[in-house]
Amino acid sequence: MAYGLAVDRGVELALENASDRLPDGFQMVRVDSASDPERAAAQVRRLVKDEGVRVVIGGVTSAEAEALLPVIEDQRVVCLSPSASGSDLGRRSQYFYRLAPTDEEEGRTAARHLVDERGIANIVIYTDNSRLTRDVEAEFRQYFEMKLGGKIVGTIHVDGKAWRNKSADLLNAYHPEAAYVVGHANHILESLEDMEFNGFSGVRCTTSTFYLADVLGVAGPVADNVIFPLPVFDAAGRDQDQDPRIHQGNGWDGVVKLRQLG
Repeated sequence: MAYGLAVDRGVELALENASDRLPDGFQMVRVDSASDPERAAAQVRRLVKDEGVRVVIGGVTSAEAEALLPVIEDQRVVCLSPSASGSDLGRRSQYFYRLAPTDEEEGRTAARHLVDERGIANIVIYTDNSRLTRDVEAEFRQYFEMKLGGKIVGTIHVDGKAWRNKSADLLNAYHPEAAYVVGHANHILESLEDMEFNGFSGVRCTTSTFYLADVLGVAGPVADNVIFPLPVFDAAGRDQDQDPRIHQGNGWDGVVKLRQLG
């Protein structure tokens, strides 16, 4: 999964940066869960038993992180998740620490930005209705409409039947001022391409899931002027002059926080 690869690269960069300050005997063991929660849990259990691992940097997705909770509780192993955004994860285990904003925080931040900074009054939502993005969309919807008084003219389910036809109909009928796009990176890209095809000229706002170098490279001009406002969240005190790529930065934060914990 591209997110995991980006986080892994951030871990590598941080370890290279801290190579002369790591404790004697420090060793990193890398495994690939392929974003499979059951596989992730089995691998962590094996690493603790066979390799003596005491700290895990992982659980890239919320589903993986949730699967790790009973393992780290049973084994009393600290887990630093660089990117899992489920809001309840940290409350369910004393050994689990999130290093990224919650889904709810990201949804609220986007809503506030669109209304307060852009003056947007009405939008259309594009979503793939996946677990990855469901909480972000729900919080955005509630905050935008109920707290800020905005209007959502319609919702396009990108993985639904004939969604492109519905998209064209909504855009032509309501001429929304903005579009909020939540989903996996490939679905976000499909939505942006569809909006361009339909001549949509409003503000296009999306989430951090889109911010992957390989996806942006494929997107090309379609990604121009797309915004993804993020909450202020600097759990590990990351140097803001370092590599700004979000998912690599999350991996970097994991190593920095590990060093702070000693």
